[in-house]
Amino acid sequence: MMVENISVETKQTQYKHWLAILITAGVIIYLAYCVRSVLNPLLFSLAVAYIMNPLVVALEKRGIPRLLTVISTFGLIAIVSAIMFVGLLGLIDQITALTNWLMEKIPAGLEYLRHKMPEKYLAGLQNNLDNITQNAVSRSGEIVQYLIGSITKILSSTFALINLIILIPLYTFFFLWRFDQIIAAIEQHYLPPKYHDRIVDIAKKLDHIVAEFFRGRLIACLFVGIFTSIGFVIAGVPFAWLLGLAIGILNLVPYLATAFGLPPALLITYFAYFDIAHPIYALIAFSVIQFIDGFILTPIIQSKTLGLHPITTIVVLMIGYELAGIFGLLLAIPATAAIKVLIREFIWPDFAKKDEDSVQTTADPPAE
Repeated sequence: MMVENISVETKQTQYKHWLAILITAGVIIYLAYCVRSVLNPLLFSLAVAYIMNPLVVALEKRGIPRLLTVISTFGLIAIVSAIMFVGLLGLIDQITALTNWLMEKIPAGLEYLRHKMPEKYLAGLQNNLDNITQNAVSRSGEIVQYLIGSITKILSSTFALINLIILIPLYTFFFLWRFDQIIAAIEQHYLPPKYHDRIVDIAKKLDHIVAEFFRGRLIACLFVGIFTSIGFVIAGVPFAWLLGLAIGILNLVPYLATAFGLPPALLITYFAYFDIAHPIYALIAFSVIQFIDGFILTPIIQSKTLGLHPITTIVVLMIGYELAGIFGLLLAIPATAAIKVLIREFIWPDFAKKDEDSVQTTADPPAE
């Protein structure tokens, strides 16, 4: 009886301990949310350092001092950022040109559809087509105004400029320089000795999943964006680079490029030529790039580490979008894979142990 009481008291102590940890974590998350404007550049810099750290480590293993490696990597990041900024300004011009093009082509395209439709459908669709024309023209203008307004607001905000020009580069440089030391310090001084090895093992598994997903998706997005643009140029798609790069960005989230990137490209191509051949060429180019990405590039980069069924992927993407919008879409898959690892490590062993105990109890012969 005394042994049972000690066991119950031990479990109660453990439950209180975990409850205190959960409450503390909840308070920390709430406080972090309250000061998110201060933490956002810090977290963004940490994410950049986390993505670029393998490159620094690889160069360091070749005998290059880490500080020199970090300076070189940081210079590469700065060059890429400058190119992206210039490209963004060019994309704004492309978006403006696309808007003007749509204002001209959409009414003509809908008028063309009116002549192609059977007479019996025109009476009921006349008002709807007029509304579609007006909404399409007005919405396209609103999108451009929103993008230009957002960029102007960012550039005119002193705090945003400080983040972009000073804080984010400074944080990123520090994290890249001291990344391994920070991890080693956490591992050495802040992990309980009793659970040290298990925590490190689980952290490595989570790191492998998250790192492989994001680095793999970034490489895949770059490939899809560039080669889809080239394919669209060959197929004669108007604004090929704008549409191709947009599809590359959408490819960061699985299935999003096909659902929201391909249909506008096909419609724009159709309105440009008023034939079926050019949209088919664009569809072929898109399909070839997606096939290479889905069946060759992504399996090589990410292998089968995530281990999620396609239906599970779609469901968690919908849940992620419902909970956190675009960021939910981005984080849904790695978060689900990470939860899967945690369940496998902490919850499933208890169920397996209970099953083994029940089987062993059933198999034991009754005492005489």
